[in-house]
Amino acid sequence: MKAEFIAGPRGELFTLYFPTAPGVTPRGAMVFVPPFAEEMNRARATVTAQARAFASVGVAVLVLDLYGTGDSEGAFADARWETWREDVRVAGQWLRDAGHGQVGLWGLRLGALLAVDTVFDAPDSFDFILLWEPVLSGKAFMDQFLRIGIAEGLEAGGRSITLNELRLKLSRTEPVEVAGYVVSRILTHAIDRSDMILLAEALRVPLTWLDVSPPGPDRRDAIDEIMRVCGAAGVSIDYREVRGQPFWAVQNAAASPSLIETTLSAVADTHGPV
Repeated sequence: MKAEFIAGPRGELFTLYFPTAPGVTPRGAMVFVPPFAEEMNRARATVTAQARAFASVGVAVLVLDLYGTGDSEGAFADARWETWREDVRVAGQWLRDAGHGQVGLWGLRLGALLAVDTVFDAPDSFDFILLWEPVLSGKAFMDQFLRIGIAEGLEAGGRSITLNELRLKLSRTEPVEVAGYVVSRILTHAIDRSDMILLAEALRVPLTWLDVSPPGPDRRDAIDEIMRVCGAAGVSIDYREVRGQPFWAVQNAAASPSLIETTLSAVADTHGPV
C-alpha cells in the first residue's frame, strides 16, 4: 500500500494505492469511490481489507478521497458532484497511465451512485462497475442525512425544525451543518437529481451488485426494475446478497470475511478470473 497524491480538477487528491502483489499476474484495476461524509471514515477498515484481497489476486486498487473529503484538498462545503465525477475519472486515468489495462469502478453507498453517474456521464471511461449497498435515490438519501441534523438539534435542546424547513434553508443558498459536515445547496441539489434507475438505462458496462442488508419491498422492486432495464439493453448484471453488519454505519466495524470472499467470487464470475 502506498499513499499517493494525484492532481484533481480543483486540487490535490489523496489516494491509497494497492498495487498487484509481487509474483501475481495482473488482472486489471479499480478505483474505489467512497461513501458520503462519516460513512467514509467508518468504512475504511473494511475497504482496506477488500483492497488488500483484490491486490493479492492481481487486481490493483486506488482508494480515492474525493475533493473536500479525507486528506484531499478543499473544504466539504465547496464540494460539488460534478467535481467528484471528474475526480473519479482522473483516478481512472492515473491507473491507466500506471500501466493497468482494464479499469473499473468500485463504489459504496452514495459512492456507488456516483460511480454509475460517472459512467453515465462518460460512457467509455471505465470497463466495469462493482457496487456495494448502492444508494438508489439521491433525494431519499439526502432526506435521511438531513434528518440527522434535525435529531442533533433536538438533542442539543434547540428549537424543533422540520425537514421541509431545513430544505427551505438550503434552497435559500444557506449551507446546513450536519454531523460536522457543512453541506451546500449546490451539492444537495445535484445529489437529489441522481437516481439509479434513470442512470441504469444508459449503462453499457457489466455491473456487479452486492447488498449487505436484506432489501425491503421498495428496494427489491427497484432492483428488479434495474435488472430489467439492464437486461433489455444486453448489459450483464450480477446481483447477490451477503449477510453482514452495515459497517459504513458502525464505529470500529470488523471486516466481513464473507463479504470479501463473495466480492472476489462475483467479480471473477462477471469480469474473468481473479
